[in-house]
Amino acid sequence: MHVVNEPAPMPPTIHGVPLSQPFRSVVWPCLIKGLEFRLEIATPGAGASGKYSTRRSEYLSRFPLGTVPSMEDTADDGSKICISEAPAILACLAAKNGWSDIYPTDISARAKVDEYLHWHHSNLRSVSRGFFRPRLFPHALLSEDVISVHKREALHALKVLERSYLRSNDG
Repeated sequence: MHVVNEPAPMPPTIHGVPLSQPFRSVVWPCLIKGLEFRLEIATPGAGASGKYSTRRSEYLSRFPLGTVPSMEDTADDGSKICISEAPAILACLAAKNGWSDIYPTDISARAKVDEYLHWHHSNLRSVSRGFFRPRLFPHALLSEDVISVHKREALHALKVLERSYLRSNDG
């Protein structure tokens, strides 16, 4: 009998920066599930330049949106996967790795997870823009009016979160 050892598949490569909330939302499930992955620093933003910038042609050729997080992986059929946006990456990883406990196979339950992922991406980012960013990057010189708008949006989003996604379903 001749046994051929298949080479181990390459782990996915996740591009981004740890300060990015969407990047962390992809990395944390990987860590919790014990999924090996490679990390490639990629710095977003119009002002980013250099070898880590998402504006480099080499990065844009794989990830045309020029955003983080982005992921490179190999599909079961051997084809290459290059995708951006945290909800898309999370859905891909969950489907590929059988993470039905965090991304249900039941269509109704999955629809609620998808709803939250897409709502979160557009609404809870204001928490960072209103409360976190001004303290982390005081040199960014955001006007008090802009910060105030972000804070109002954040407080509204937190109320929606509490009223809808965090409410008890126990009656």
